[in-house]
Amino acid sequence: MFSMLNRERPYFKLGDKLKQFRERSKLSLSEVSDALEIDEKRLQKIEAGAVRPDEDLMLLMINYFNMLDQEALKVWQLADYDTELGDHLMFEENVIDNTSQAKPVIVLIANEPKTMYTDGVSVGWNKAGLTMEFTQATPKGQISIAKLGMSYEQSIEVLKCLESAILKAKYTEKFKLLPPKIDQQNSKGK
Repeated sequence: MFSMLNRERPYFKLGDKLKQFRERSKLSLSEVSDALEIDEKRLQKIEAGAVRPDEDLMLLMINYFNMLDQEALKVWQLADYDTELGDHLMFEENVIDNTSQAKPVIVLIANEPKTMYTDGVSVGWNKAGLTMEFTQATPKGQISIAKLGMSYEQSIEVLKCLESAILKAKYTEKFKLLPPKIDQQNSKGK
């Protein structure tokens, strides 16, 4: 019996762990599948352990559930990919003065980021710079899908890049337009 169950749900431990993250976040299957832009039935199969998410989707899930480093490593190991997590993520450690009692900060950076579409953004600021929080609408309201922080100097450069891209898209792209409607009566008289 166990071997049959094992064959039907080879990623049971992984699925159970991902389900725990979703439930801990108090989100429904539909909310998470909408945010990750995957089919709800696929997410259900992943949580049941019947299928394993591909590596890109796993990276999205790690980011979406804001997993701690150890949690991210654990689910990556449970997924049993052929590649190491290090192939996809870089661990950068902040250098801290030895006299400081602060703990080092570890940042996960995706080497191959996936494009995520968003329908909302809010911008905050402080002495250090700006933060942008991108959100996605769900039945329970807006959820955060990504946060970016940057210095004021970086934000000015980002603004210039956005303005340039918008102008190029607006004035250099040739979009196909429908032919104008010809007035039936005017065309018959000629």
